[in-house]
Amino acid sequence: MLKKVIWATDGSPTAEKVYPVAKGLAESGGAKLIVAHAGEMVGSDRAGVFVDSAETMRATLERTADDLKRAGLDVELALLTASQRNASQMIADLAQETGADIVVVANRGHGPVASIFIGSFTLRLLQVAPCPVLVVPAGRQRTA
Repeated sequence: MLKKVIWATDGSPTAEKVYPVAKGLAESGGAKLIVAHAGEMVGSDRAGVFVDSAETMRATLERTADDLKRAGLDVELALLTASQRNASQMIADLAQETGADIVVVANRGHGPVASIFIGSFTLRLLQVAPCPVLVVPAGRQRTA
């Protein structure tokens, strides 16, 4: 039985499609759902300089966590500051620290520097995570 589920999101539409799966896993077993975002730099300009939309990301994830709490779920919000290169390690560290049973992620996102690193976050997370990682294909929206 799952006691802690991490939903790792970069705020992309692909990551949002994974939300019902993570929520369903938490609901089905009465598990705590940890909504996690590593790296508050969520966009870049053409020169590769990150554009600050951290407050937008924070506000969106806080609203999501509040909605889940109102729906009766045990929810924790984890906003971690990371660069794209170590975001997967930060999620793995969070899983270790919290004793998470599973991390739920999309198979590809469109977060920072996506044109260069599509899929690299998930691939690296699979290598470093201390628990199982459920990789949900883009377009899958069914709940667990």
